[in-house]
Amino acid sequence: MNADSFSNKIPPQSLEAEQVVLGAMLTENKCISEVQKILSDGSFYSDSHRKMFLAIIDAFKKNGSVDLIILSDELKQRKQLDQVGGAAYIASLVDNLASAVLVGHHAGIVKRKDILRQTIIACLELAALAYEERESSEMIFAKWQSSLSELLKQSAPAEATQKLGMPLGEMRSYFASCRETPFESLNNAYGGFFPGELIVCGACPGTGKSAMAHAIMRHLSIQEGWPVFYFGAEMTAQKIYVRQLAALCKIPENDIKRGRTSGKQAESLLDAEQKINAALIGEHIIKDKINAIDLMSRVRKFADETGKEIGLVIVENLQQITWPGKKDKDEIDAVLSALRAFGIEMKIPIYLSSQIKRPDAGKESERPTLDELKGSGNIEEIADKVFLLYRPGYRPQAQTKNYASTSEGEEAEAIIAKGGPPIILPFKFFGPCLYWEEAREA
Repeated sequence: MNADSFSNKIPPQSLEAEQVVLGAMLTENKCISEVQKILSDGSFYSDSHRKMFLAIIDAFKKNGSVDLIILSDELKQRKQLDQVGGAAYIASLVDNLASAVLVGHHAGIVKRKDILRQTIIACLELAALAYEERESSEMIFAKWQSSLSELLKQSAPAEATQKLGMPLGEMRSYFASCRETPFESLNNAYGGFFPGELIVCGACPGTGKSAMAHAIMRHLSIQEGWPVFYFGAEMTAQKIYVRQLAALCKIPENDIKRGRTSGKQAESLLDAEQKINAALIGEHIIKDKINAIDLMSRVRKFADETGKEIGLVIVENLQQITWPGKKDKDEIDAVLSALRAFGIEMKIPIYLSSQIKRPDAGKESERPTLDELKGSGNIEEIADKVFLLYRPGYRPQAQTKNYASTSEGEEAEAIIAKGGPPIILPFKFFGPCLYWEEAREA
């Protein structure tokens, strides 16, 4: 069936249901508030019914009640009485009334037909954009997703009717789906990462965001056996691979690159290579920017290829994800909302690294705060969990990185900013080997 097949078709509608709803509103004014929760004037297919609906609402607000005479008078004042069919047609609505008790059912019919009409309009508009070839495919997909999101909102029931509760087996399955990090203190603070959650890790450039993301990726993929999709940024796939070897074997990255390893270290590297190669890790390197729609498509393809539930999606730099037609904070909000909805749909937790602005001069504490996330938009509202990394001895503006020795590590912190208790978790950061470790109490 092509687009031309729709030209002679009558859009979905039920004039009978519209008449029943209007008649119920006239004879039983208590129905008016119930109908307003479900319908608006735009829900009616008939232009006459739209005008009568608005007139009933306004007349009721003015007088506290409305009947045939009051409605006719209201339409006369608007010079619309003849347009809707006159007093005789209004009187026929009452004669046609099935039952005010069923007004909710009939209003639901009107609403469903309206949603179907809106769906047709949205599809035809998108088809027209595709035919014209003026917009990029990414922009058309973004508009479709926006239209679909709006239609889904409208199709939701006016009131929640589902009883709160969960079968014991389903509850156990939900808790079993938790993805834990390799850090006990972070797991205790958050209870792990659950399907559909959006997790944001923020830090100043060079603080160790990548090392933290890699640690979680290694744990879930190698130790727990989950498939993980990783979107890297600003480094080659080879460099990422070497960093995994360095962290797994606790060998300085430069020693691996320059071949300065002992016999035991060589055995350790071989074992680490086998573990990494056996893990189900999907990878895409973001060279400059990546469209959120492209990102989601790659994850879907990875899920199809593995045939397994995805353990985690990691995106190295939130600021590198784009959304067609949006800029700055609006773009970040659109990206976050789309990814959160995608995670819920796919039942995958999504982990995003985000840059933090350097602290203003004169700030009392150098510890990062939630409002310092770069171009943060509404991260506080949209993200489920946010934690911030901080190394007291590290200065982002410094030209050189003076790491502490491999054996001692450098004092560091993970600050729980949202989704858990407002606490600071002590860590150690090992710069030469690029890995994080929980600080143990003496």
